[in-house]
Order: sequence, then C-alpha cells, then structure tokens
Amino acid sequence: MKKKTIVIKFGGNALNEKTGKLFCKTLAKLPEMGFLPIVVHGGGPQINTMLEALNIESLFINGLRFTDEKTLKVVEMVLSGQVGKMLVHFLSNEGLAAVSISGKDGQTLIAKKLTYHNNGDEVDLGFVGEVCEVSPTLLNTLISNGFIPIIAPIAGGNDGNTYNINADFAAAAIAKALSAKNLIMMTNIEGLLDADKKIIPHATSADIAHLINTKVIQGGMIPKTLSAVETLSQVGEVNIIDGRNPNHLILLLSGKSIGTTIRK
Repeated sequence: MKKKTIVIKFGGNALNEKTGKLFCKTLAKLPEMGFLPIVVHGGGPQINTMLEALNIESLFINGLRFTDEKTLKVVEMVLSGQVGKMLVHFLSNEGLAAVSISGKDGQTLIAKKLTYHNNGDEVDLGFVGEVCEVSPTLLNTLISNGFIPIIAPIAGGNDGNTYNINADFAAAAIAKALSAKNLIMMTNIEGLLDADKKIIPHATSADIAHLINTKVIQGGMIPKTLSAVETLSQVGEVNIIDGRNPNHLILLLSGKSIGTTIRK
C-alpha cells in the first residue's frame, strides 16, 4: 500500500508533556493506517517560560514574535534542544524511530528576512524570516528509511543569518513542497470560530479572507489561516483541529468531520 504523506503542525499552545505523550501514542498508529507523518512543532509557551527566566521581554505583533539576537538564541535552544527532543523521546517509547531536526539541517528551509507591514507601516521584527525555498531531500531520505521527521521551525538564510519562522508558515511551506495529502494544524482550539463562537466546519479561501477583514479571525489565527490558504494549490486540504485531544487526529484521518476543513 502506497502511504500518503501528511504534515502535522503541533502548536506550542497545545503542546506540553501530557499532550505530547498522548500525541505520540496517536502518531504511532498512523503508519498502520497508511500515512507517512511529518511533524512541525511550535513551542511558544516553553519559549516564553525560558525568556521570562532570563528576564528577556516577549513582544508579539499580530501573532508574530519580535526576535532580536538574544531572543533568537533562546528560540533555537528551546525548539531544537527541548521540544523536539521531547517528542523524539516519546515516539521512541512507542517503538517508532524519529529524528529531531531544524529547518537548517540539510538546508531543508531557506529563509529571508520577513518584510512585515502593519496598518501600512513597515515593522522590523528582527530575525523573523519567511521561507523562500524548501529542499525536501533530507525529509524524503528520512521517511523512506522509516524515520518520522520532527522539525523545529528555524531556518538558515542565504545572508548567513538564522531566522525564526512562524511554525504555521513553516509547516505550510513543507506541505506544499511535498504535495502532502493533508496539512493538519493541531492547536488549542476546536477549530475556526465564527462571530457567534460556533465552529466553522468548512471554509474556502474567500471565507478566510472575509473572516480576517471582518476581524473574526485575529492575532495568531491570522498567520495560521493565511498559511493554510497559501498551500491549497498543492495540498489536498487543510485541517484545524484541537491538539489537546489526540483522538481527533485519528477520527479526522478516518474520514470524520472534525474541527475546520479548508479547501479551495
């Protein structure tokens, strides 16, 4: 049976030791179901905790973290050295072989400095980047040899700098490059909510644009949904589900309607 590649973004807001263990137990079932999972993880709360311990201020602009040189070192240390290794350890306990990498490894992600505009003004976000190139060679080598890639959204730039990449955009870029069947975003909400706080089961690109323009979608959900729409030229569908309930992943991949599904 030819297995289907799926990219799963596990958001830091839904990721802790308890949910991480449950997620890895669920992930262990996916190969038997015919799926080849690739995981891109966040780590916002863990980064915030470390920054607070080091007395470094956290600053966000529309869901994107301002990243100066001190913050970048903490971000890379926590994502690559703490969160990624934790997931590898949990997967190992489930009998699966996993490898923790960052986008810098194998030049998987090449980035450039993000030029960000807020209300018409250009905002300097420091070492925040946007993916301009994806090389899937290392990922294909890992999955073809039975390893599950666990990816921290850190990228190198052609200018020699290291860049902090929004995990949603990193996952979207990888899913698009691999023409994945699904891009699944596991977060700390049950799905996209409408103005009445009810789950939106299905949405299109036009729906997402309207929800952002009417400010129903705000903050960190803006990059999440924009990255989802960006992938739809190559990816079958994007799913936003509650990462705190790992059973949702199995139900979704079994054909159940869970969370929000975004299609063209």
